[in-house]
Amino acid sequence: MNKRLIFIVFVALSVGACSGLHKKANRQAVEKLNNQFRQENYDEMYQQTSGILKRSISKEEFISKVRNMHEEMKNVDENLIWREDGNAHFDEGVFPDDNFSYRVMLKNGKQLQIQIDWNSPFQLCGLQVLQDPNDGIGTGFRYCD
Repeated sequence: MNKRLIFIVFVALSVGACSGLHKKANRQAVEKLNNQFRQENYDEMYQQTSGILKRSISKEEFISKVRNMHEEMKNVDENLIWREDGNAHFDEGVFPDDNFSYRVMLKNGKQLQIQIDWNSPFQLCGLQVLQDPNDGIGTGFRYCD
């Protein structure tokens, strides 16, 4: 019985540690992508995308799409500050930390939602910039496995 309890505790701690690692890696991946937008480093951004994205759209098409998103973001906040939204709650069974990120931009009464999809290990495969996620109007792409 004690061995069983020890095993259950070990498994629970292991799952918790992995979840914490994914959250940290997710934050780092989002910050890196945000910095690439700030620096307009679209070539590097494209090089770090998933293989399926590269097979689906050309570098030129990708850069055109992210430039449009960049301009849309600058219309909200010229500093391109992405924030975590403490009010947003996603089912981790559907949107796990290792393949989904969500940020908001807020400034002067303007708002954008940014939804990021990742293939492992945190390779960009989808990016949506939405003014209102309920109506689905926005710009972006999604080429994920």
